[in-house]
Amino acid sequence: MLALGLASLLGVHIVRRAYAQWCLEHLSRDSLEKAISVDPKECEGYFKLAIYNLLSIDYTDPARQAGLFRQALRCQPLKSNYWLGLASFLQDTEGPEAAAVAALRAAALNPYNSLTLWRSGNFMLAAGNTDKAFDMFHRSLLGAPGYASQVFRMCWRSTDDGDKILRQAVPNTAGMNLAYLGFLTSPDAPRLDEARKVWDRLLGLGRVFPVESTFGYLDTLMHTGRTSEAVKAWEQMVRAGVLPKEESCSSDNLIVNGGFEVEPLNGGLDWRVYPMPGVAMETDREVQHSGAASLAIHFEGLGNPDFQQVTQWVVVTPNTDYSFRAFMKSRAISTRSGPHFEIFDLQDSQKYRWQTPDVVGTTDWSEYSLKIHTGPKTQLLNVRLRREPAVELDKRIEGSLWVDDVQLVPDHPSPGP
Repeated sequence: MLALGLASLLGVHIVRRAYAQWCLEHLSRDSLEKAISVDPKECEGYFKLAIYNLLSIDYTDPARQAGLFRQALRCQPLKSNYWLGLASFLQDTEGPEAAAVAALRAAALNPYNSLTLWRSGNFMLAAGNTDKAFDMFHRSLLGAPGYASQVFRMCWRSTDDGDKILRQAVPNTAGMNLAYLGFLTSPDAPRLDEARKVWDRLLGLGRVFPVESTFGYLDTLMHTGRTSEAVKAWEQMVRAGVLPKEESCSSDNLIVNGGFEVEPLNGGLDWRVYPMPGVAMETDREVQHSGAASLAIHFEGLGNPDFQQVTQWVVVTPNTDYSFRAFMKSRAISTRSGPHFEIFDLQDSQKYRWQTPDVVGTTDWSEYSLKIHTGPKTQLLNVRLRREPAVELDKRIEGSLWVDDVQLVPDHPSPGP
């Protein structure tokens, strides 16, 4: 009989637990209240009901709310999310300082959980404790780099002290420095003085990193008038081994990778080669004017494109004479509107624009040259291969073009040191 009674009690307990669990899974105030009444020892019920009420705009019983959170914590004091829930409640009822105390408990209980650290850090910021907040953000980013943009935004909302943010909140790793560099060079509100500090710290690591991650920084420097900084940063990457020596622009020739000896990087100071339907482009190691390669462009005769897919930004000096030359070879280019090089100043493209003659038909390697005098404010030229849409009856273009040994040099180069 005793065994039968124990079995019966156990069965009732199992049923009550199952019913309580069912109530917990059906998130409504009534079902959660039932879960607590059926199984008063179910800690999750108190917590879920407290959160449900916290998110309900029509609930106005803070005393009951406080009791629910504290009951959940008496039952499970080691649950960090319970303490974070209490922090949210206290933020609204007792203020940021009280919320920060609960958030500190949460972070102490789960010191390696990035989400817990991120949420706790926000409570620290609200309480004005930036040192503790930045420490939590720093540890959060070590485990979850995906929080980077949110962390950076919160840090800058809390202080204008960029040195403090960099020192305390941003982990000194290549990946995180690059992420912060991208944030600081956002086109919306670039902070280029701060970005320079991150750049120096990144180079100070002495490690190779993906050059593509620097393109936003370099573009922002070039297009905000800091062209010399862009050139310096590019050369620093060459010296650090991030870029091959063929990418250097330290010689008199300002064109980077003018002989296409290495694959274009599609960014920074190198060539940008953008795909286009009906046009195939490749680095050709069988045909070249000199060196080991050239750039080949094959027009497939499928349309009348406005081709401007091969381009490079070049840093120059205002009011200076330059000589441009490039070698091109063609095979059976069928249209009267053939490809040519076009160079212009983005700030005044109508006044400061130059172009070489069109290349049509079949030609051997030939030199195409220009004399250029930059304007009084010119710092950046765009050098691009262009083919304008044709106006004759047969507008399609087909045939092949090879380009090699592109140069832009000052007519009176400055003497060496």
